[in-house]
Amino acid sequence: MKNYVAAILTLIATPLCSNNAPTQNRQLINNTLTMLLTDPYSYRIKSEVIVPHEGTLYTFSNKNASKSIGMDQDTPAHYAAQTGDVGDLKTLTSWGADLMSANRFGETPLMRAVQGGNFRAAYYLIQHGAPLSKSMRPFEDFNPFHYAVLLPKNEFGTPTVIRTLQALLQADPRRIYLNQRSQRGTPLEIAVKEQLDPHIIRFLIMQGATITDKVKKGLKMKRYKPIAKAMQEGILRSQMYTLN
Repeated sequence: MKNYVAAILTLIATPLCSNNAPTQNRQLINNTLTMLLTDPYSYRIKSEVIVPHEGTLYTFSNKNASKSIGMDQDTPAHYAAQTGDVGDLKTLTSWGADLMSANRFGETPLMRAVQGGNFRAAYYLIQHGAPLSKSMRPFEDFNPFHYAVLLPKNEFGTPTVIRTLQALLQADPRRIYLNQRSQRGTPLEIAVKEQLDPHIIRFLIMQGATITDKVKKGLKMKRYKPIAKAMQEGILRSQMYTLN
């Protein structure tokens, strides 16, 4: 890892177009980027996990890896998912920590990963069997898909939203959770109501989100007219699933 850091610092100090940039350092930086972009789970296992909570740093080891903290009863996995620290998640996994544990509101580490826009952490948790269950927070009744479509309200961009949805879809081949209704509606209904980027709406429809009456009404908005037209012409198709 020290070699990778040295390569990055050297390359930063040398213009990318320069012939003076050492070939070896270029290779190291390429390897680093490949590791980070295509293999985000290669982070090393740590000897301890440190969690900041209300001004205090809590240190966890393999002896208390599933211990809850605070009034919400979050576990170290919740905090690692919220910050997107895949290294901490991998460490907790090696210690046998419960990555599916829910806090007092029924929120799982996967939900925290989604709320933080950390799609790599979401991928990791799903690969380790994280459920797409609902939370029990008042007036919400959300599953991870509902949280994902609300990411733009927290200033996350369209690419992050779509990557997060892609991660969740791996665990929902029948699109049951994608079409699950919360107290605010289905994920697609919420996305249309919040007037999200048309790319997100199109993606949800292509992935099998059900076109309900509320969605049809929302698609009449000017910004969504190209989507409605594409659906009418059969260019954009939606796979229909039964709502739960």
